[in-house]
Amino acid sequence: MFRSIARGMVIAGIALVVVGLLVPSANAQRYDKKTTITVNQPFQIPGVALPAGTYVMKLVDVAGTRTIVRFMNSEENTVYATVLGIPDYKLDTPENSEFSFYESTPGIPRALRSWFYPGDNYGVEFVYPKAKALEIAKVAEEPVMAIETPAETEWTEQALIEEPVVTVKPSGEEVAIVETPAETPLVAAPIEPETAPPVEALPKTATPFALVGLLGLLAGGMATGLRSIRKRN
Repeated sequence: MFRSIARGMVIAGIALVVVGLLVPSANAQRYDKKTTITVNQPFQIPGVALPAGTYVMKLVDVAGTRTIVRFMNSEENTVYATVLGIPDYKLDTPENSEFSFYESTPGIPRALRSWFYPGDNYGVEFVYPKAKALEIAKVAEEPVMAIETPAETEWTEQALIEEPVVTVKPSGEEVAIVETPAETPLVAAPIEPETAPPVEALPKTATPFALVGLLGLLAGGMATGLRSIRKRN
């Protein structure tokens, strides 16, 4: 799913400024991809609206292939939401953290759409409760990923792992999606081993008449030799 990160970053002439900062680490690449995000306007994440401010995002280590992201305050002592993300992909490798938001009506906080970590072509497209996803889709006029669990219900990690994911279109139509593991490189289809074509019998280009003629000549020669011997005797 190719997404444009720059799309819709301005509402009614007011810039929505988002700054993503990497947290220094001894490792070149953090497995939890801890990132600090600072936003100058209120915004929405699945299940909750957040005021302007600074937040910390981390991947949650769970069983399975799904991507779970946790949103916390800057001190990391308050969890605002633990949400589900579907792997997203972009051709250009980002040098810095990149975020995109869905378009919204004036006065309504914009919903966070995707997050890409620096140096990683695979990112996360966030999944919203179905009712909220439909609301976002109608305003943004584009499909939004959704799960059945409503926003009022606290999302458990087990539900996030098992809940089916659908795409909600602006019309309300739902389309089931096939999920693929994040950060899985594209591989070519396996090549079937080549089998040698069956050997065909060569066409017969000669006839047996030449052989018959040769045998006739030999027989004639032998007969002539026998007559000569009889005459001598």
